Amino acid sequence: MPDVFEGLAKFVLGRLEQSLVGQWLRLLFELALSALATYLGVGGTVMAAGGSWLIGHGIGMGAAALALIAVVQRDEHAKLLRGMLFAFPSQLLRQLAASSFSSMEPGAKPASQPSPKSANPQRSPAPASPDEPPPSGPEVGGGG
Repeated sequence: MPDVFEGLAKFVLGRLEQSLVGQWLRLLFELALSALATYLGVGGTVMAAGGSWLIGHGIGMGAAALALIAVVQRDEHAKLLRGMLFAFPSQLLRQLAASSFSSMEPGAKPASQPSPKSANPQRSPAPASPDEPPPSGPEVGGGG
């Protein structure tokens, strides 16, 4: 006759292990996705704006470090990370406090923004003289 308690113990311990493994996998996924998206987004923006690739990578790495700290500091990971010691430079923590990192739930729709039609239209300044064309938007391309 099979031992009922042994089967029950295996079931409970298996569920507990799956739950703990699931929590760790979730944390690792959040860390990887947050760091990668921040690194690529910030570094790519710097490089696209005309910064050097070295500066872009450096700023992207710094921003990714801030994103990792923001994920680790979330309350939902407190139970999983209890008893662990993390050493962060105080300068990074000050930057994190002053930064505009925000969290996003997957599948959540972004807050609606007013449509351009509902915003107050800005009038372009009148031409300086009747022969002069009105000013246009910023020029695209190189000048020289």
